[in-house]
Amino acid sequence: MMKKLALTLYTLLLLLTGCMSSYVNTANRRLIDIPTVAHDRTVDIYLQSEMPEKDYIKIEILENKALESESTSELIYGLGQEASLRGYDGLILLGEQLSTIVEDDESFLETVTELVSGEEIPDNFYSTTFKHITAVGIIYKDNLSYLDKVPKAEQLLDPYGNLLATIDIDYRGQPQLAPASVSRNTRLYLTNFYHYTTTHLLDEESDHWKYQQEGQFVSKRSYVKENTRNKVCAFRYDKERRVSQVTIKNTYPQRFTEVVDFIYDGAGRLVEQRIVSNYRTRIIDYHYVNDRLLSKQIWELKDNEKKLQYQTNVIHYDNKDIDSLMQMVSATRH
Repeated sequence: MMKKLALTLYTLLLLLTGCMSSYVNTANRRLIDIPTVAHDRTVDIYLQSEMPEKDYIKIEILENKALESESTSELIYGLGQEASLRGYDGLILLGEQLSTIVEDDESFLETVTELVSGEEIPDNFYSTTFKHITAVGIIYKDNLSYLDKVPKAEQLLDPYGNLLATIDIDYRGQPQLAPASVSRNTRLYLTNFYHYTTTHLLDEESDHWKYQQEGQFVSKRSYVKENTRNKVCAFRYDKERRVSQVTIKNTYPQRFTEVVDFIYDGAGRLVEQRIVSNYRTRIIDYHYVNDRLLSKQIWELKDNEKKLQYQTNVIHYDNKDIDSLMQMVSATRH
């Protein structure tokens, strides 16, 4: 049993080797709950002994890992990409460490043979060394003006504009919900809007999500709860590294497949999602004013006609909210 457990842990470590830290659950290493937004700007990299010239706020501890043979520069580069995906202006490198795992070469066939024969087959032991780079993601205090474009809540409305539910959004873009008290209308918001967002499909941080990665991209994620695989998501990306299509194989409570296409405008904003399953087609429209997402609408497409199902109003941080957040944090300059 111990050998089997050790082998499983080792396999998981190999799967993590070279992975970008955006897909390592670091939610418990978040230092402050300020919302952040992904960007494509260059991320400033500082050594631990260096001093950023601007006042900054420490947001989160990040880690990248790979086999010892991987170059440190590649690991730092991966952290830089991760920092931009998480919306950070810079990284302060905290250090590099090595860790070694000792394993044996026992195979499943050997285990079965030992059980059948009652005789133990001698094992050969070997070690694998991993390299870990740790850094803290920072945001320059002068750059917090982006918060006026960040949603803090969404209102779910019926086709006639009647309010059905208000859902608070946390710093990760995930709904703040008490699992035991999710109302029917809140479930309508989740199943019609949130469950098709990249926040849920690609970035949601939960022990229920498992993933596979190809190069710098996550190729597949599966959602497992109470030993039941609820859904498997396969991802495709465009040349701008954005998600362009997700194939969702739902297996519980119903078995069906959905293909979700993501359509962006010239400014890189998501403007439409087309959700096609074997029994219906739906479209989610996104509406902006000055780069502020104001509302979404979900339509059912039937006989080339669109019928509105639900819509949302997006509530943003206002000046008072932003002032309050800025007063909560203390800027740091070494």
